[in-house]
Amino acid sequence: MRAPKLIARLGAVALASLLTVSLAACGADSKAAPSNDGKPEVTEMKVGYTPVVDHAGLFQAIQKGYFQEAGLTVTPQAAPGTSIATMVSGDFQAAFGTYPSFLLSKQNGIDLRIIALGANGNEKDNGIFANPASGITTIKGLAGKKVAVNALNNVGDLTLKSTLRENGVDPASIQLMELPFTEMPAALERGAIDAAWTPEPAQAIMKSKGMVDLGSTYTGPTANIPIAGVAMTEAFVKKNPNTAAAFATALQRANADLAADPELARNLVAGYSKTSPEIIATMEIPAWKTGYPQAADLEVWNTLTMELGNLEKKQDLGSMVYDPTKG
Repeated sequence: MRAPKLIARLGAVALASLLTVSLAACGADSKAAPSNDGKPEVTEMKVGYTPVVDHAGLFQAIQKGYFQEAGLTVTPQAAPGTSIATMVSGDFQAAFGTYPSFLLSKQNGIDLRIIALGANGNEKDNGIFANPASGITTIKGLAGKKVAVNALNNVGDLTLKSTLRENGVDPASIQLMELPFTEMPAALERGAIDAAWTPEPAQAIMKSKGMVDLGSTYTGPTANIPIAGVAMTEAFVKKNPNTAAAFATALQRANADLAADPELARNLVAGYSKTSPEIIATMEIPAWKTGYPQAADLEVWNTLTMELGNLEKKQDLGSMVYDPTKG
C-alpha cells in the first residue's frame, strides 16, 4: 500500500504547485475592487458542484431567488472532482467540496475560506455495497478485497477506513481504487471490484440493482459527520468582501429551508442530476444545519485525514471558516 500512497502524495504536491501559480495569476488579473456601499463587487458567479444530494442547498437558493435578492447571478457548473482546482484557476468564483479536500489544499499552500455548509451525513444516506455473487455479507468480509470509492483521500476513503478499523479490519488489507459513482454498479456486476462505497443518489441505484448493503460508513466516530461545504479562495474573499457575504448569507437561507424540511432536497436533486424519478423517490435524505461553518464541528476531519489519509499535520480551521457577521 505504500507505493500508491506515495504516488497520491506526489500527485497532490504537483497539483498544488500548479494551483498556486494559477491562484497568483488570478489575483493579479482581477479588476474588482471592494465596494463601500455594501453592494456585491462581483455579481456574476459560476459555482462548481457535484450532482449529489449534499449540494442541494445551491439549487434551493437559486430556485427561491435568494441569490437574486442578494444582487447575485449564480450559474451552477457540474465539475465532479475538479471544482476546487477550477475555482483556484479563476474560472469558478466558489466551489462545493469536501472538508478533506479543503484541508489538503491548505496543506499544499492553497488558502481557502469555507464560507457555507453543505449537508451532514447520517447512517442511512450512504452504504458499502457488494455483488450477491461475491459471497460478502459483512464489513469484516472486506478484508483482502478490492473496494471502489469515488476519490482517494476523501470522504468515502476515510470514512470507509474508519469503519473498517471499528469492525476489526486492518484498512491496509483492502485494495482501494477510484471509480466514478456512475461506473460502480457495472464494475460490481462484472466482478472488476468486490465492493463499492456510495452516497445518494448512487446508493439508491445500488439497491435497485439488488446489491448487498454491508452497512454505512457514517457511524461511530463518523456519525452525523459534516460532508461538504462551499469554499472561496481567500484572495477572492479579501478582494470581494460584499460578494462573499452576500453569497454566504443567501446559501445559509437555503440551508435553513433544508434543515426545516429535508424532503425539499428530493425535488431539487431531480432538477440537477440525471437520476430517474423512481430512484429519487427511494433515496435517503441527509440532514442540514443552520448557521455558518464552525471550526469545532469540522475538527473530526483534521483527525481522520491525519490518521487515515495524507494530511501531515492539523490545519488551522479557525482561520479557514468564514462568518459574514464576523468577516
